Amino acid sequence: MSRGRLFTVLAGMWLMLFGLGVRLVFLQVVHHDHYIEKSEKRRRRIEYLPARRGRIIDSKNRVLAVDQPRYELCVQLTDLDPTLDLVSRLARSLGQSRKELIKKINLSRAQERRQGSYALISGPVSAKRRDKIARLMSKQRRIFRHAHQMSGLTEDQPVLRWIPGHGVAIAMRVLLTRDRILSRLSEVLLSQEQASQEVREGSSEERLNGAVQEAVREILAEKDVHKRLERWSSGIVLFPALKFSVVLSLEERLFELPGIFIRKKFERHYPFGDCAAHLVGYVGAMQAHSYEKRALKGQVLNVPSWYFKSLKRKNEDTLIPFPPEQLTLGLLDKIGEGSRLHSDTIGRTALERKHDNFLAGLPGIRVIERDYKNHKLGVLSEIPEQHGQDLQITIDVDLQKIGEAALDEALKTKGTPDAGGGLAVMSIHDGRLLALASAPRFDLNEVNNVYNTLLKDPRKPLFNRSTAAMPPGSTYKILSALAFFDARYAKRLPLGTHFQCNGRLLKTARRFKCDGVHGSTGLVRAIQCSCNVFFWRGVSAAGYENTLLWANALEFGKRISDGVPGESRGQIPDKLMKEKRYRLAQQSYANWRQKYESLKATKSNPEEIDRARRYFVRAEDWAKRCAEDRVFSIGNERNAVIGQGSVLATPIQIARLSAYIANGGYVVQPRIRMSSPVKRHYRPINPQLLSTIRQGLRAVVLRGTASRSSIGLRKLDVAGKTGSAERRKGEPNYAWFMGYYPASKPEIAFAMVVDKTAGHGGDVTGPVARKIVEAYAQLRSQR
Repeated sequence: MSRGRLFTVLAGMWLMLFGLGVRLVFLQVVHHDHYIEKSEKRRRRIEYLPARRGRIIDSKNRVLAVDQPRYELCVQLTDLDPTLDLVSRLARSLGQSRKELIKKINLSRAQERRQGSYALISGPVSAKRRDKIARLMSKQRRIFRHAHQMSGLTEDQPVLRWIPGHGVAIAMRVLLTRDRILSRLSEVLLSQEQASQEVREGSSEERLNGAVQEAVREILAEKDVHKRLERWSSGIVLFPALKFSVVLSLEERLFELPGIFIRKKFERHYPFGDCAAHLVGYVGAMQAHSYEKRALKGQVLNVPSWYFKSLKRKNEDTLIPFPPEQLTLGLLDKIGEGSRLHSDTIGRTALERKHDNFLAGLPGIRVIERDYKNHKLGVLSEIPEQHGQDLQITIDVDLQKIGEAALDEALKTKGTPDAGGGLAVMSIHDGRLLALASAPRFDLNEVNNVYNTLLKDPRKPLFNRSTAAMPPGSTYKILSALAFFDARYAKRLPLGTHFQCNGRLLKTARRFKCDGVHGSTGLVRAIQCSCNVFFWRGVSAAGYENTLLWANALEFGKRISDGVPGESRGQIPDKLMKEKRYRLAQQSYANWRQKYESLKATKSNPEEIDRARRYFVRAEDWAKRCAEDRVFSIGNERNAVIGQGSVLATPIQIARLSAYIANGGYVVQPRIRMSSPVKRHYRPINPQLLSTIRQGLRAVVLRGTASRSSIGLRKLDVAGKTGSAERRKGEPNYAWFMGYYPASKPEIAFAMVVDKTAGHGGDVTGPVARKIVEAYAQLRSQR
């Protein structure tokens, strides 16, 4: 390239840079005030759009949980009252606290201590303070521009003025801006004929002013600076629940009311109160650890900046997304899975928790351009909210309510003061859980208000007994019968086997007693009369291994349902159980001993040392007891085959055992979601054995342990088995009943239990089964 051309190119570049520099000077210096004013007049505001949580509905589309909209009338304090914009800087210049200065401003507002069109807010000040105030006033057109515009002052009217010999004064138009807006708001609210009585009573100008002043006092009294900043920025609520008609009217006039805005929220409502409370669950505010976990992933869209900064300090090596900043930079084009708003609730228990993301949906964001008078100029960008999806479950509310009422009655008439109960009802063909009830219960609409009271209640209403594992008692004998007579095993009993029952297993032993003297007893009579001796002699003859194989085949000791939250595994004792228990006890003992000695050596808190000592002593005692009982004996096997000892099962597991007999050998997976696929497989069973067990279950109701007229099952086409599991001597029992209906052509299977009763299986839980069967029969006839 020639020297002339190079010179021309360089000259052109210099001219372009010079022109650009002149333009920058022109924009940022000459017309600085013009563009500042223009930008102030067009304020960008971010609106966060809450998502409506999906409904939980029953099999007939009746609503168990739903989000209802709630509209709050709120105030952004610094937009409503321009004086609050001045307080921080002016208080520093005057050498006063913000609280003291606000008090003086409110006094001037009330007394109108006028100096022309200005009102005094301070007395005479020292020369040093006058210099600081002078510097502040020299910059006030820039730093107090928002207050200047909000109050409608002219260009030659400053927000603050120095009155020689008196002190600092503030423009009356600035001082009275809040009163003007609240007076206008009061007129608007009082003109709403459809407003609630609470809104109308609280809408006087005096009441509104008092509410704002009280809010400011509370914020200033907050010692935690982060919480104080959050409350300043989030706005205060004047009225927490406006009618929708009032909201529509107000939205048309918000442009007249700077600082006033309407915030939409959703509240979870449970139309049936305590119905299926343990299954449906409830929502609540995010707990600290959950909030932090989401914030670290950038899943709290409107996370406060102070909280974000504290997270960054705690996690210096982690890149933490900050959604508000991403939005400002145009980097946020979609809402991430699992995102929430700062004030959103989350599922805390049961289905609300298990399917939280499915139900919750995703919040949205809208960036709106408004002027300083709150006029909406347009929407700059928007990511719409995605409402949550509905969850349909298999429960039939009618059957559920009847089951719960039946359990309540059983607890009231047969239970101890701290008794509880649970039941499960399922379709034997497709596994739909038609009812899953627990008692006592709690009102889902009130649980967050009375949670601590519920925790202290000796009846343990928060504990879900429909999914809890308990000793199943004699209901487990049906599984033992399947194991003893299974023709596939070499060591088995012939189907016609009879054992002699004389009321106890051994004449010389006080243990292993039966409930009666049954004489020569076969399988049908053993089930009918719940003869313990028959099953004790059976395990001695056939061995315990067959029972373990059948328990494993029917998935006892495992969670068997599809989608039921909080389901227990239960427990089936095997030969190695006690050895495993011994090793765990030794490990626990060693851990607590080490912790206790460590705390003693470091001379820690005496309370911690005492606590460690108590746990150490308990662990030592338990380890000694386990060391003395490390062998799974024949006595343990005898207890296991009658559903006592270490055997634990849930009502769902026992209901499925009943379904297996009713449907002819199909192992069906219980399910709670309507959309879940049907899962079942065939577990072969000898037809003669199946028929014999069915005869025994029918005999229980006709002339056995559930045949009393007070129970009321004998007149119904029902087959079932009672069960009573004992605790220590003198302590209350577990009372069970399992069965299916109709006995002649089964459709449903069920199991119910009452924990802590002086009664026995059929007498306590038989009437519960009767009410379930009668209700199902009536509902079936209405199809």
